[in-house]
Parts: sequence; C-alpha cells; structure tokens
Amino acid sequence: MFRSDASSEPILWPDKEGYHFDTMKGKCIQLAYNGCGRSNNVFSSKESCQKSCSCHLEPNWGVYCGKKYRIRYYYEQESGLCRKFWFSGCGGNHNRFEKKTRCEKVCTEYRGLKHEIKSLTKLIEKDLKEIQKG
Repeated sequence: MFRSDASSEPILWPDKEGYHFDTMKGKCIQLAYNGCGRSNNVFSSKESCQKSCSCHLEPNWGVYCGKKYRIRYYYEQESGLCRKFWFSGCGGNHNRFEKKTRCEKVCTEYRGLKHEIKSLTKLIEKDLKEIQKG
C-alpha cells in the first residue's frame, strides 16, 4: 500500500486503513476506505507517510511563542541537502529535524526510494510496450 507521491488525492482499497498527506493541513492524517482504485498518496503507517512527505514541505520557522530559538534542520528538495535554520519553538511543520543526520537519513532514503520507483515504472512501461507489439 506504500506510495511515493504526497501531492495526489488519496484513494484506498476496500477493507484497508492508511494515511495520506493532506496538503492543506501540511500533515499526515488517517483515513478509511473512500473509493476504489489507486493513489500515490497512500501509506500503510503514519510514520512512513511522515518520512516520505515531510521532505516535500517548504521550511517553516514557526511562530514566536516566548520559547528559546533552537537550531534545527530542514530538507531542501532543489539541492538534495539538509540545511540549518533557527526554529522558534512553536508551530512549523514536519520538515524539521533535531539533527542533521536524522534529516539526511529520512530524506535521502526517501529520495533513493523515489528514484527506484521511477526506474521500476520505466521498466514496466517498456515491458508493456514490448508485449503490446507482440
């Protein structure tokens, strides 16, 4: 049930529960069966949804709330690097990691998985074209 695209609308299979990334709320939410078909925005657990989709989010420094600012890291999609920023202590989103190593582990794994899925999709499409040719 794991899929790689946090931006598409969720569609689940019968008798399944899962999580999808809600782009309006900026977080992963649980949902139950709501139709039939496939979607790239369906994950078997909240953790797998957050790992995949937090790397998509724009950095959000949060809002000042009287707490001490802290150094955190966010994943920058364009460069593929984890960058340092000052977090306000309140608000923000899931593209925020306490340690650079955690940011790199989560988002680099996601990036590798996304590349793997694209490669497999291309192979399958190639095989289908060959089968259709006969």
